[in-house]
Amino acid sequence: MKNRPKLNTTIKVDDFKSFYWLKKELILFCKHLKIPTQGSKIELIARIEHFLSCGQILDCQPKVGHAFRDSDNGITASTPVINYRNDAQTRAFFVSHIGEQFKFNDYLRSFARKENDGSLSYGDLVQGYKDSLKHKKITIDKQFEYNQFQRDFFKHNPKGKREDCLKAWQLIKSVQGQPTYLEYVRKFQQ
Repeated sequence: MKNRPKLNTTIKVDDFKSFYWLKKELILFCKHLKIPTQGSKIELIARIEHFLSCGQILDCQPKVGHAFRDSDNGITASTPVINYRNDAQTRAFFVSHIGEQFKFNDYLRSFARKENDGSLSYGDLVQGYKDSLKHKKITIDKQFEYNQFQRDFFKHNPKGKREDCLKAWQLIKSVQGQPTYLEYVRKFQQ
């Protein structure tokens, strides 16, 4: 088992891909490499992998014509979804229609990643959000590795303690390989 290397310009792509990195570590590394820092953790990882493999910076400029957000002029149920963002104004709209229990979920995050033609309204998104809660996802997106680890840990250890879960997480993310609960069991519980 290899220990986690330092995140610097001499790291090999395979080593970079073999370890878990916090988003804040990736952002600092991108700043050091003068790589754009906006976007999701998955986007940052892709930019760093590309840079480490060929020394070039991926172009990730925002698309022309999309500098505005739907929320810039206020959102109503009839506002067309054109340039959706998970921002404070959008959150306020959803809270007013769903209640204080509202949280941005994968259903809504998917709208931030794609272009929309305005055929959907924010009222449609409210209904889609409510429907998405009825059919909650069983899996968690890849960039939320700790959330998935925690879910799996407590599924297999229903009476486990949070401190034990955190210790297991710290251990598995410090070694080479995927930071999953199954890897933790395979490497440390046998």
